Amino acid sequence: MCRRGLAGGSLPVVVASLTGPLVCIWYYDEMSFSRQEETYMESGRANQKARTRQALVDAALALAREGKSPTITEVAAAARVSVPTAYRYFSDPQELWLEVALHSKVPSEPPADAFAHLAADDAAGRVDAAIQAIGWRMFDEEALWRNVVVATLQRWFAQAGQPQDQRAPVRSARRMTWITTALQPLRDKLPEGTLRRLTMALALTVGTEAMITLRDVCQLEPDEARQTMLWAARALVKAALDEGTDGARKPPRASP
Repeated sequence: MCRRGLAGGSLPVVVASLTGPLVCIWYYDEMSFSRQEETYMESGRANQKARTRQALVDAALALAREGKSPTITEVAAAARVSVPTAYRYFSDPQELWLEVALHSKVPSEPPADAFAHLAADDAAGRVDAAIQAIGWRMFDEEALWRNVVVATLQRWFAQAGQPQDQRAPVRSARRMTWITTALQPLRDKLPEGTLRRLTMALALTVGTEAMITLRDVCQLEPDEARQTMLWAARALVKAALDEGTDGARKPPRASP
């Protein structure tokens, strides 16, 4: 009699012996084991792919911080990955740099404590904090963000002939998310049109375009460029608040 308990998908096979007692042979349910093995292997492959992808992104980021604009081949060498493998993850530098941008130090949206040190109704202070968070850091990694600009322009040209609704987004919404969140205290203070104009105008004071303009066109050093960003943003907030206050004081126009 087979006394071993059934566990782990194992099943007994009783084999008759010609010279002795019945022999009990145990085996594992092959189907159950193969499924477990397949799940494990899939998980392992997924983890390996994630590690390889991250290694390529980290290598590109490190090279960019050295002031370089590396090719896929150079990134693969730095990551100690074969070139064919690198191209399986990123078919061209454009895809790689857009991925690198997602792993930058600037979060895609304000963290919970981004404005914790400010009064809830301090819109100007919140805008200052947003400009510093998403704009100032770019001056520390100019090569990275200039590579991102090249990648976004290439993406735009690559899909210029496609219908608008079939195009992939050229830029992320990081900048607009930060600005919109910073301006929340003004939602009940400014007319809708004024708030919208302020939001769009602030987008001109920060980001890669502003960084390149201040550095290349204005020929400013990073410290002065940072302060100019901040000054421009503050001026726009003040102008919007003045416009909103003046609009509230003016009586409505009489109907003709």
